[in-house]
Amino acid sequence: KENLIFVKPQDNINLRNKIEYLLRNRKYALKLGQRASKFVKNNYTTNHLAKNLAKLIHQFESNV
Repeated sequence: KENLIFVKPQDNINLRNKIEYLLRNRKYALKLGQRASKFVKNNYTTNHLAKNLAKLIHQFESNV
């Protein structure tokens, strides 16, 4: 499911168009925000980050 909008780098017109689209499509913008929030909560909790850090440390220790 979609939880982001791509904007071309260094393209102010594209950014403006995407913002205007979200302002005109309030329901879509709210759904997008809800999905993005759910994604962050599911993938970037402190427990998730701690597990990833522990895995990284273990890999580093294995290569030393």
